[in-house]
Amino acid sequence: YTKLEKLTAWAQARGKSMADLAHAWLLAKPAVSSVISGVTSVAQVEANVRSGEWSLSSDELAEVNEVLSA
Repeated sequence: YTKLEKLTAWAQARGKSMADLAHAWLLAKPAVSSVISGVTSVAQVEANVRSGEWSLSSDELAEVNEVLSA
């Protein structure tokens, strides 16, 4: 839970949600060509599209990976 709390705070400091961070992090992986997310509403589809528009910088990716590896 500590990692989750740190990542949630990290994303929120950038005006993003954990779902945004999850999509951006996955899309930053060269081996990942697409991210498939289950949705139950049009609002979730729209949110997922916005999430996909966030490209993590190399510094941001390093920060997230550091939290995940701790």
